[in-house]
Amino acid sequence: MAWTTVAEFYRYLRQPAPTSGSDEEAEAEQALDAAVAAIEDEAGQALDESTDTVVLDGSGGRELIVPRWPVTAVVSVTLLEESDVLTEGFGEDFTWSKSGVFHYLTGCWPTAQQSIEVVYTAGWAPVPLSLRRIAWRLAATQAVNPTGVESERIGDYQVKYKSDVIAGELTAADRRIISRYAVRE
Repeated sequence: MAWTTVAEFYRYLRQPAPTSGSDEEAEAEQALDAAVAAIEDEAGQALDESTDTVVLDGSGGRELIVPRWPVTAVVSVTLLEESDVLTEGFGEDFTWSKSGVFHYLTGCWPTAQQSIEVVYTAGWAPVPLSLRRIAWRLAATQAVNPTGVESERIGDYQVKYKSDVIAGELTAADRRIISRYAVRE
């Protein structure tokens, strides 16, 4: 649960946060972890900012796209076959954009598989509020109504479940929001 906290979750619920180390806090952390995992699975990438090392196939062209975005910093780019560490900047070997596109300025990227190592920082810090709200809603639904019961009657026992969403699952609206932050392939 790197990008939201139990304290934020309870503020969203408008309830006092549980005591540190309590079972209630542990249950909230578990619900938030599940919610964050569902969102990141849908996005196809970790959303919080982190530094990653990837080894990519060469494109043979002037552009190379890294899997995660937004890119916020580049530590190094190495052409593995030559052990050549490239220099970043205009008038140098390459430039990069926030969208994760690396432009080779002095030639073309190699064509070999697994020939380029990129160490870069990507993700959001903080993760956008729209995504955190989805996580809080999913966690609240899972904690309060894990089976998705909409109504229940006792005489001639009847249970009605929500038809639009199973508790703890993403809605179509959630998926539309998350798609704005999805990995590019």
